[in-house]
Amino acid sequence: MKISPAVSENAVSNLSIKHNQQSTVKVGNPVSPTPQPAMLLSVEQEINNLLRELASTVQTRGNLLNALPADIKAVATQILQQNLHGADNLPQGLTVLANAQKNVADTLLKLMVAVQDAQSIKGSVPQTVSQSLLQALDEYLAPLFKSDPNINRLLIENNFTLLTKYIANDIDSFKQLLSKTFGQPFPDKQQALLKELVAIFSKQVPENLAQFATKNNLPELTALWANIKLRNTLPWIGLNPEQAHKANAVLQRLIASMQAFVMGSDETVSTLPNQKTFSMAMPFYFENNPQPYPAYIHVYQDTHDQTGPNQQTPETWLRICLSTENIGIVDTVFRLYQDNLMSIRMAFSTSSASEAFSEYLPEIESQLAKSALKLTDISVK
Repeated sequence: MKISPAVSENAVSNLSIKHNQQSTVKVGNPVSPTPQPAMLLSVEQEINNLLRELASTVQTRGNLLNALPADIKAVATQILQQNLHGADNLPQGLTVLANAQKNVADTLLKLMVAVQDAQSIKGSVPQTVSQSLLQALDEYLAPLFKSDPNINRLLIENNFTLLTKYIANDIDSFKQLLSKTFGQPFPDKQQALLKELVAIFSKQVPENLAQFATKNNLPELTALWANIKLRNTLPWIGLNPEQAHKANAVLQRLIASMQAFVMGSDETVSTLPNQKTFSMAMPFYFENNPQPYPAYIHVYQDTHDQTGPNQQTPETWLRICLSTENIGIVDTVFRLYQDNLMSIRMAFSTSSASEAFSEYLPEIESQLAKSALKLTDISVK
């Protein structure tokens, strides 16, 4: 195993840390062969400050969840954990991870709107029949829910933007599904009340969805939107005005806390040609652990000429900093170069944590030996 070149230190120092989308701290000189110690210290300080603030935000988020009514807390917690499960999303790419972070805020917003909608129709729906109405709607829409797992997921998420994209290549098949669903007799139970409520929401169909339905001769699509909106609203009919008001206030703060740390983007930025960077901060969930780890993720890629203008070799550095409760901040840098060569550098806040982790190095090397990557160096400090 060879020791990887010291250039990785320079790449790590070339960080651009965006904080709350208000200020940007650029650290390091990408063309300097040797990083400046003061600059590296500044990077560490910025990351430590960011992770501490994110940890505080995560704690506040937990307190906010506890302030919600039990049913809404369960749904909101599920939204947070399903969309931000780092172990599932990270292998799919950082863009997927960033989009998952953004989806949390969008889904929480839809939950907040459903709570508000429930208050607007509360006078028309006796609480004693809300559950039977929900069951009747589910039975009525069953042909659609069972037709395709992707359609089922998008309808449950109330994501008609992605639904229209998904069905765009096979409008005729979806049209047949809609005709089959809405060609059924409307549920006998509370039929008049269901029709009245669907009619209320039919007046709120988004303009772009209405235009898509008209363009593709899908009048049932707007009816489907109204039915799904009613379906999402009915579970919250039982909230009294005070509970609904408090839930909306808490959900607004949760959404704001998500947006404050959504820094990932499809866009990459660079100060020089052939360089790209990507960074984001987020709570990171691991399997079977309900408590998230505040995480900072940064990627820096430098593509340089190897033998000529058409022979470019990229070198990529992935830095993941996790804030843990028991051993402090864990800082890991992966360097990938020459197609399949990789070096790993890990730093722990305490020497005891570093020594304990060092015992696992042979196992890590053994596992990586089975992959297409060739480990050139792994160091722990």
